[in-house]
Amino acid sequence: MVKSRRTDLAPAGSPRGAYGVKVAVAAGVWHTLRVDFTGPEFVVTYDGQRLFTVRDETFPDAGSVGIWSKADSTTEFDQFRYEVKP
Repeated sequence: MVKSRRTDLAPAGSPRGAYGVKVAVAAGVWHTLRVDFTGPEFVVTYDGQRLFTVRDETFPDAGSVGIWSKADSTTEFDQFRYEVKP
């Protein structure tokens, strides 16, 4: 989000304008979504399977984290945490 506007980030190696990857998500069961950040690169993992990598240099310094979901989603979080490694 930049100035209250969401910007889609294409996975590395995808054409510009691509948005994430399609994955079947079973309803009624818990899943694990993980994002690991290293500098401007982050890796998205779903239930232990690496889905894609994104590179974004919009914010060069450390900052805040948050979660966004689509308006037509029903999403529950059992746990949200982050850690900064030296």
